[in-house]
Amino acid sequence: MDDIAVITGDIIDSTMIPLEKRESILNELKSSFVEINEKLLKDDKNPFEIYRGDSFQAVIVKPELSLLVGILIRSKLRSLTFGTKTETRRQFINNCDARISIGIGTLDYRGAQIIESDGKAFQYSGRLIESMKRTGSNLSMQTPWDNINEEMNVSLAFTSYVISRWTQKQAETIYLYLLNNESQTELATKLKVSQPMIHRRLDMGQMDSIELLLNRFQRIIIKNQ
Repeated sequence: MDDIAVITGDIIDSTMIPLEKRESILNELKSSFVEINEKLLKDDKNPFEIYRGDSFQAVIVKPELSLLVGILIRSKLRSLTFGTKTETRRQFINNCDARISIGIGTLDYRGAQIIESDGKAFQYSGRLIESMKRTGSNLSMQTPWDNINEEMNVSLAFTSYVISRWTQKQAETIYLYLLNNESQTELATKLKVSQPMIHRRLDMGQMDSIELLLNRFQRIIIKNQ
């Protein structure tokens, strides 16, 4: 049986998001799921599902794409902002973000709903995200291969640190760049900024390093299939 990937995620500190903003943020997240499926996964079945209001799962039939999907989800959320107020009523702007675990393994049973399904990929992903809540990690994975787990989780710790520091504009640009595979000139036109500004956002977001990681991940997952 071919391996799949399961992504499990939850929005970090969702209770801090004002009620009036939660619906719009969830709608943006749902729209990104549609875009990711149409542009990247091309799965006839909807591979994404939101549950408990602030959590989600996805079944990725091509596991070599799972890391890209995880980074796309986090970049989309990092591009969404919300305000909170302190006791002094000063307004702050926060980026949304998500904790994401990726499990790669078998799919033993596919239920009517994703959360009813089972298999090693689901078990890896579900157990991992529970441990991440305790350790504070926001991007991690587990596969059947110990050498891959060790290599990738070292790289993912650095990648997660970088993602958590993206500005709203950097995250917006990176999401569109990774999703559409557009040139910097095309992105500049779409976002109505200069091409050097697009280059700066991608550079500050460490996009070259992230693309190296994505390419390495795809190669080793395909090799182990």
